[in-house]
This record gives sequence, C-alpha cells and structure tokens, in this order.
Amino acid sequence: MSIPIPMPISLPAIKMVGLACRTRNQFETAESSARIPQVWEDFYDKKAIHKIENIKNPNCIMGVFTKYESDQDGFYTMILGTEVKEFGHIPEGLIGLSIMDNQYLLFSGEGELPDSVLDTWENASDFFSENRDYQRGYTTDIEVYNLDELESVKLYIAV
Repeated sequence: MSIPIPMPISLPAIKMVGLACRTRNQFETAESSARIPQVWEDFYDKKAIHKIENIKNPNCIMGVFTKYESDQDGFYTMILGTEVKEFGHIPEGLIGLSIMDNQYLLFSGEGELPDSVLDTWENASDFFSENRDYQRGYTTDIEVYNLDELESVKLYIAV
C-alpha cells in the first residue's frame, strides 16, 4: 500500500509546557515497560492543564517528541502539554520547551484513541521507508489533539 505524499508545512516557533518522560520505542511496545501511557494518566489525574499559565488555546493539547538520541531505535523525550503564549511560572513537575520553527510533513488520523494515533505513526513510518525524497529530521515531532474532536490527531514529523 502506498501512502500519499503529504505536503511540507512550515510551523512557527512554539513554546509549550507539559509533563515529560524519557523513553524509547522498544519500551513502548510492552505494557510493563511503557512510559507514555503513564504520562497521559498523570497529566489528567494531576489536572496539569489547569496549572499551566498563559495557555494559547485551551482546547488543544500536544504530545511532543524531542531530544532524539539517534533514530526510531534510540531514546527520546516525550512531553505532553499545551502551547503557551509565553513562559510564566512553570509548576513543579512540569517543564517548558521552546520548539524552533521547522519544516514538517503532516499526517492525519481519525478514529478511537489511542489506536488512531498508533495507526498514524505507522503510516508515517511506512511513508518514510517508501519515499527517499524526504528524510525524518529526528529533531521534534508533534502530535496535536483538539479536545473538541477527541477522535482525531494531527502528526507533524520534522523533515
């Protein structure tokens, strides 16, 4: 199956605040070692979104993948949070991250979470393995969720 070629998109610089973990894809394939589901659980249980100041869009949360050690096999940092207009007080346990403007390819997914997210990542992975015109940058990748439409995800992969 051939994945349609997405158009490159430029995103401006972003400031975000969220809850982070350091992980790798190998950990995320087993329930016993997966760290990302715990970040989601903690984010909601601790009502982290309500502690963040200067939120740009209260209906939007982001999963950001950054500080890649190497490629899809290495360690990376995942941050679950939201975009802010400016950094104010960053609550204990959360971190601030500045994301530089960059070029991305946009992949979209629809359906029940988390399956639609996993399928969207798989489609992106298939695309990059089939198309040598674009190479992943392994700098910062961004999942965007609109809280009004919880059955869709936009995945921006840095190129």
